Amino acid sequence: TFLASKLFDRPIIFVCHSLGGLVVKRTLIYCRNVSNEKIEHLRSIYVSTYGILFLGTPHNGSDVAKWGLLLQNICSVVMPKKFMESSPHLVKALKTNNETLQNINSLFADITSRFHIYFFHETLSSDVKGTRELIVDESSAAPYAEGVERMGIEADHRHMCKFDDDNSPGYEAVAEALLRYSRDAPNTIADRWVEEDKTRRVQKQTKIREIFSHGM
Repeated sequence: TFLASKLFDRPIIFVCHSLGGLVVKRTLIYCRNVSNEKIEHLRSIYVSTYGILFLGTPHNGSDVAKWGLLLQNICSVVMPKKFMESSPHLVKALKTNNETLQNINSLFADITSRFHIYFFHETLSSDVKGTRELIVDESSAAPYAEGVERMGIEADHRHMCKFDDDNSPGYEAVAEALLRYSRDAPNTIADRWVEEDKTRRVQKQTKIREIFSHGM
């Protein structure tokens, strides 16, 4: 139990590609709002997250029609063709849930400044149904935001996160960011846990007072 408890305050750095970035964003939104003591450990993900590297994640998707097409294109180049043909319900589900996915981006905006963020966007087009195009363009994958780093990787959407060796496009920038974040994260996260522990103690004391006051 002691060892498990010590794992919760380890710094976290996420490296996510494409739709995986939306999963990470939704996770952090959820973990931030955890208040039930039975799942209080989930909030540690929010508290301990220091940095996020987003590679080709669609951060802007306000147009409903274009959003559905974008999701379909992402799936077509990231997932095996046989899987796409045998799982048409997946694309349909993504299209019909576009409002939920868009809400993730707007909710995440409230906590963006808490994390060190690096946006990477593809610069080479992908083959989509016989045409060449950028799957997630720069404006969506790397929107301008205060305090956020951004860079293009000379690769297509599928390969921008696959580095054959240390000479591969984008490898040096991603590795440098990870090393820098890993060096700076421990002190920052340690300070956050000091504040988090104080907040939790105050909340528990408040609950205890409320229980006794109602029981009298």
